[in-house]
Amino acid sequence: MSAVVNLANAIGYPDEVASGCKDYSFAVDDYEVRAQETGGRLRLTATVFTPARDGEDEGRLAGLAGYVPGRILKEEAVLAWDPDSESVILWQEYPATAEADDLRRFFEVFAASCDWWRDRASAASEEAEPLMPEFVIRP
Repeated sequence: MSAVVNLANAIGYPDEVASGCKDYSFAVDDYEVRAQETGGRLRLTATVFTPARDGEDEGRLAGLAGYVPGRILKEEAVLAWDPDSESVILWQEYPATAEADDLRRFFEVFAASCDWWRDRASAASEEAEPLMPEFVIRP
């Protein structure tokens, strides 16, 4: 079986995933988590938000970028720009050969990270101006 199928079984996903499937989008709350198996790794990706094309979301992007250094210390998921979808995404990889319990925990932690980032992106859209940090660390 593929790692994507093993993941679906590990999390008790209600929809059937074809036995050899190596690319699948899981419906999670109000968004999707895409799972892809490639090169012995299982990669999860999810869209955090898609900025407006008129440039109004530059402050929102900067606000999210400000969280990155602190989150690197807390999680292994990475915030990135996806040029294909022109969206901010979160992604993380794990060994495709992992046991079911490890896959379930991997998915749960990734989904929690997605929720955290999506909440920050939503909050940033409600702010009129980007907030300045209370202090700045300089080299």
